[in-house]
Amino acid sequence: MKLNNPEITFAFKTVWIIISILTIAILLASKFVNPDYFSLIPTCTSKLNHETCSFCGMTSAFIQISTLNFKQAFILNRGSLFLFAAMLTNGLVFLAYSTFKLINHVQTKNSKL
Repeated sequence: MKLNNPEITFAFKTVWIIISILTIAILLASKFVNPDYFSLIPTCTSKLNHETCSFCGMTSAFIQISTLNFKQAFILNRGSLFLFAAMLTNGLVFLAYSTFKLINHVQTKNSKL
């Protein structure tokens, strides 16, 4: 398998774009969606069975992070700050990449006129 195969490159970019859009939607939802709507999310089966789950409390922690309450977010889920930072970084890189590609496309199109 070649690393510079255009089909593989296209597939990876497509997956990255989809994941980035979902990531941005999750981050925006934690800030702008009414927290009462999150009560509609079913309870984790691990929590119901009194087992540990690395994602339990993540929604509440993200809401706390969006209000800049980092201590409470860490209490709710220890990995929330890292995951939020990783998702935010990926979202910002995606937006920068998309902006760069759009500007480059517009400049190329204008130079042909």
